[in-house]
Amino acid sequence: MNVVLIASYVTIPAAMSLLSETNDDFLILTPDENIYELMSIIYDKTNVKLFEIPTANLNTCNPITLIHNIRQINNYKKRILQLINSIKDSSVYFDLVIYCDFEFWIIKKLSKQNKIFYLQGTEYKNIGIDQITLQASIYAILNRMIYHTKLKPCLHGNDLTLRLTDEYLHDVGALIRKTNIDYKILSTLIKNTFNIQNGRVLFLCGGVAGYHVNEQNYIKIIDEIIDYLIRKYGEEQIYIKAHPRFHVYLSKENQIKKISPLLPAQLVQDSFDIVIGYTSSTLFETSLCGKKVISLLKMIVPLDKRKVLTYIEFLQTNMDKSNPIYFPETIDEFKSILESIEIGEKHD
Repeated sequence: MNVVLIASYVTIPAAMSLLSETNDDFLILTPDENIYELMSIIYDKTNVKLFEIPTANLNTCNPITLIHNIRQINNYKKRILQLINSIKDSSVYFDLVIYCDFEFWIIKKLSKQNKIFYLQGTEYKNIGIDQITLQASIYAILNRMIYHTKLKPCLHGNDLTLRLTDEYLHDVGALIRKTNIDYKILSTLIKNTFNIQNGRVLFLCGGVAGYHVNEQNYIKIIDEIIDYLIRKYGEEQIYIKAHPRFHVYLSKENQIKKISPLLPAQLVQDSFDIVIGYTSSTLFETSLCGKKVISLLKMIVPLDKRKVLTYIEFLQTNMDKSNPIYFPETIDEFKSILESIEIGEKHD
């Protein structure tokens, strides 16, 4: 049996491609209710299991809070042990990078009686900034004591988290599994299942304003962009898709046709010519699919300006270098990029 642990939307294309390559029995494990709902629509619900993860973590300097968190973590471990122990002599696939302390422990437990494969989707070593502070070191030590996993502390945005390491992959005996993702086939499946219409522009939103950037500044720039897109292409050609965990639409985002936040953006983008977003991994995945991509990172500067280069490096490292992501700095440059895209299309 094939077992796939999906903790993030980033993993979905690789997981679906993997499952399409074989007729073997399979089981999908996920802690995400949105992913559970989506996978239950695409596949038989009996092949999808939702499990709970603790909200508590080990990154705290308060001893009382730490004791409470360790107790909570151990309780969640006990809840899932029956499921873990029921999986034997199977091939287990995962693509975890950061923010997955509990899921890394699950893979470690599963490695005792199963073959482990890592579905490498991104260059994990380039994600986050390595940390060697006292707090980071204590966090990593506590993680090894409680979860018995060998991860590396790093700073991702403002968050101190733990990242996948070569040492962890070796420890669980993981083999690298390269999966050829046919986005055309997967996108057609999603399009037919959810009746997605073709359009000119797909706009990605959610999880940016109020988190990475000032909300009022975001609204001012986004409203100007939306007005221009509607004038240029027509309202019927512009669609918006919110992040699965952030369903809030701001100002003129409410005027655009909406695609269900439940769907993975990387499997919706094939219905559009141009994808516009901020830092989403969908941007580099769309670049890999040959579509035109625009990031608004330089137009809507993050609250912490130091993050701009980090975010850009992440996108540029993983994109198709022959089909680079555009990073306009002004609305005029944004308009110029759209014009150049049209000129390029006429010459193709």
